[in-house]
Amino acid sequence: MKNYRKLFFLTIIISVLGLNSSCILQYNTAETNATFKSSLANVEANCTSITKQVADMQKEYLTLDCKTEVEPFQTAQKLLEDVNSSVAEINKVKTEINKEFANFSEYSKGKKSIASNTPEWDNLKQTRKKMKIYVKSLEKMGEETLKKATTFNVYATKSVVPSIQMCDVKNYVLKYDQTMASFAKSQETAYADFKKYQEEIKNATSKYRTSQAIKTQTLAISLQSMEVEIDKLENIKIAIVKAVNQFKRETRGKQKIYSCSLDWEIVLRVESAVAAEQKEIQNVQSKLVEIAAQIQNTVNTLE
Repeated sequence: MKNYRKLFFLTIIISVLGLNSSCILQYNTAETNATFKSSLANVEANCTSITKQVADMQKEYLTLDCKTEVEPFQTAQKLLEDVNSSVAEINKVKTEINKEFANFSEYSKGKKSIASNTPEWDNLKQTRKKMKIYVKSLEKMGEETLKKATTFNVYATKSVVPSIQMCDVKNYVLKYDQTMASFAKSQETAYADFKKYQEEIKNATSKYRTSQAIKTQTLAISLQSMEVEIDKLENIKIAIVKAVNQFKRETRGKQKIYSCSLDWEIVLRVESAVAAEQKEIQNVQSKLVEIAAQIQNTVNTLE
């Protein structure tokens, strides 16, 4: 702000045209117009600079898209609103400066100068006075706004950001795709084991159907139980794919999701669904191991 204050308060050339009964002063309109324009240009530059600095300080926080009902986000929101309120006040004053310049342009139109014995003289005095007040006010408001923005930025950095979790959508989807690829291999292995036991039990049944009828029936029941468990794996896979596909749909166009935002519910939902299915996978795997052990023990007792 100091640059355009300096420009504004440069001495405006005052010409003394002559003396009749009193001294008549006048301002050269072109030179006064140029001085005002220079001040306005500096006002615009400084306001733009302040707005950019404020925006830069807010940028990281705003990308979090935090809800504001609880702390520390509630306090951060209040600080943010205070900053934006100050920026709005700066823009109001800037608007008033432009309006006053437009007013000057209107009453000085077609005039090479404004003399102290003309009706426009009082208007010019008021314009100079207002411009001086506006410039001084903007300088103070700019400093206060940057101070508020810094306070907000420090609070957000120290009290908000460290408490937030982040989900990188692309990496999240990649992780689930890799999980499903691994699951598919496990499913293939389980089915291959089932086929192996199926063949083994078929041979045992053919050989011991008569002499070991109860044991061969037990083997048949165990094989059926194994098939039931393997079928569960397919249902689990379908449930996981459904949950992940829903996640993909709901996050389309999003790169990151933060735990302070309403969108975090999307992350929690898929994690909960997948976690439940992973627990089922563990149950199935444990059951398959148990059944396999039963089959092997029964086969080992056949004579």
